[in-house]
Amino acid sequence: GTQLFGITQDNYLAQCLVNGKDKAKIQPGQQARVTVITHKEITVPAEIAKVALLQDAKSHAYKIWIRLEKNDSSFTSGLFVRAHIELERNEGAIVVPAEYVKERDNRRFVQVVKDGAVCDAWVTTGIRQGTGIELTSGVAPGDLLIASEKVIARDQTVAPVETKME
Repeated sequence: GTQLFGITQDNYLAQCLVNGKDKAKIQPGQQARVTVITHKEITVPAEIAKVALLQDAKSHAYKIWIRLEKNDSSFTSGLFVRAHIELERNEGAIVVPAEYVKERDNRRFVQVVKDGAVCDAWVTTGIRQGTGIELTSGVAPGDLLIASEKVIARDQTVAPVETKME
């Protein structure tokens, strides 16, 4: 029952709530994409206008105001919006489906093929977005990753079929 988003007629500002971790990465002037939900979804470019310094007492989140760069005649006060703000970018990242990252003894690993056998490669993870997770160490471009949620016995001989992921 708590209002999370809204659009005001004052220069078309969308008010959104973000958690403290994300708030630390958001600054005025940063670019965003806002999807306004009217009778249909309309996505427009936007820019962060203001970031609140104090946490909201009810939600324990921080308010941000996003200035919409384009208007539509269907925009009115009180509509719901969804904001997409790029918080981090790593152009050379190795990203794998999150379910391929396994855990043992509070350490993360993926399974790779080396010399025709299954090996565990201990990894450090980074940015997680959607279903993908960045591997910041432990593997290199060209390593043959075993694309499976299941843990395969180490040193098991395998004949890999190579598939390139985008």
